[in-house]
Amino acid sequence: MTEQQHKAKTKEELEAEQQAAKEQLQNILDSSRPKHLGHGIASGVNNILSGAVGAVGIVVLAPTLGLSAGAKQGGIIGGTVGLVGGAVVGAVGGIALAVGGAVQGVTQVIRGAVATPEAIVAPSQGKWWNEVEGKWILTKLDEDSQKMMDIPQDDADILGDAIKDAEKATKPPGAVAASKVFDNAYYDALEHQMQNLVK
Repeated sequence: MTEQQHKAKTKEELEAEQQAAKEQLQNILDSSRPKHLGHGIASGVNNILSGAVGAVGIVVLAPTLGLSAGAKQGGIIGGTVGLVGGAVVGAVGGIALAVGGAVQGVTQVIRGAVATPEAIVAPSQGKWWNEVEGKWILTKLDEDSQKMMDIPQDDADILGDAIKDAEKATKPPGAVAASKVFDNAYYDALEHQMQNLVK
């Protein structure tokens, strides 16, 4: 395989990965779509707080890890360099997490505000909110009712042949099929005798 063919294949793979990532991102955005302003505010506050907690965590954790790793490799000087490097990484990471959380939070509040008019009108149109898909779904009770009427009450339509095959398989060879009894007199007499024996 030439290097050019290898690059072409890699480019196709990268495009496929990018498409998959776009679809995943769209699924995440759709599932996190707020139903109305109230959900948007709740989600926004959650994102802001998550970003703030993450920022504090990385600001504290990065210098500590840098100090520890530096001290193991270079003693006091390595520890000092690790501490300073960790502080820089912690500061940059903390700012990124805090800003990212704030941007996501504000975005969710705006999305909630935009979705509020639809949230007011949709239930009167027979729609219900699907939490998993993050969208309003139209409920068609007449169609659903008709579909339910078309469903059989039992599984005979699916298992009919299987039940017949199972009944044939359970009969011993030479067995006679049950026939209808015309006169129960003998059976009644035997049952009466059996009851007297039991007493």
